[in-house]
Amino acid sequence: MWIDKFKYIRNTSLIMSIGIKGKVDKMHEHEEEFDLWEEDLTEEFEEHVHHHHHEEETATAIEGEALEPLEVEEIMTEEDKKYLREKFAKEMENPVKIVLLKSDNCDYCELTEKLLNELAPLADGKIKLEVRMMNEEDKKKLGVDHGPVILIGEHGEVRYTGAPLGEEGWAFIETIVIASTGNHGFEDWEEDLKNLKKTVRIETVVTPSCPYCPYAVLLANRIALASKGKVISDTIEAYEFPHIADKYNVTAVPTIIISVEKPYTGEVFSIGVPKEVTLLKTVLKKGL
Repeated sequence: MWIDKFKYIRNTSLIMSIGIKGKVDKMHEHEEEFDLWEEDLTEEFEEHVHHHHHEEETATAIEGEALEPLEVEEIMTEEDKKYLREKFAKEMENPVKIVLLKSDNCDYCELTEKLLNELAPLADGKIKLEVRMMNEEDKKKLGVDHGPVILIGEHGEVRYTGAPLGEEGWAFIETIVIASTGNHGFEDWEEDLKNLKKTVRIETVVTPSCPYCPYAVLLANRIALASKGKVISDTIEAYEFPHIADKYNVTAVPTIIISVEKPYTGEVFSIGVPKEVTLLKTVLKKGL
């Protein structure tokens, strides 16, 4: 299993998602059911909302310590590769640009590069991978001083600040497919999103073992892809970039922060998976 080989320092297994196949198939099979579950939870906890949304049943407390990177020859099994090769051949339409920004003194850059180098050939030329060192302009723009940072899309509107490990794997794959097809699900709102006057950034703070986080990440990524660069979705791995989690006093994940340029002044919007329409309307309101 993809990243099944990686452990917490305290020898707790890292949940990984290939089972990407199981996760993705289950999501598609029960998409309507999940929407209802999400809506019910939102209504149930609305009475607890004070300064921000706190959807407790869709959040996981941050526990344990940072992940210890281990050296492996290959990240994906042959079964993983076979499934992804078939999925990309069936579902991808247009090429997708992916940029990996590396740096010195980066614990996860080599691992992330290995993952992407294994992933790209499975798409039969439809993943256009660029790997380069992070420069000072990148650091200033992204607000971090080290990698890995992954940029997806022509405008780099989807970002992964940290390696997409653990439960994040399946949402990362789905994001690539959506970037390729343009089937983001926000067609009715696409013009409004593309015409925002201000750039809005959605930061989703995650950990690799959080089962709810990829749903929040995929929602933010879909909004960003629909906006053609007016909304930035940035997935922050809390263990790799603890200063960002500390900045917003994150104690449970996913925590969603919404910021507006410039400068980006973030506020916690949700702890837990937000309701789709609530997040969308908040983004539109802040970007007008």
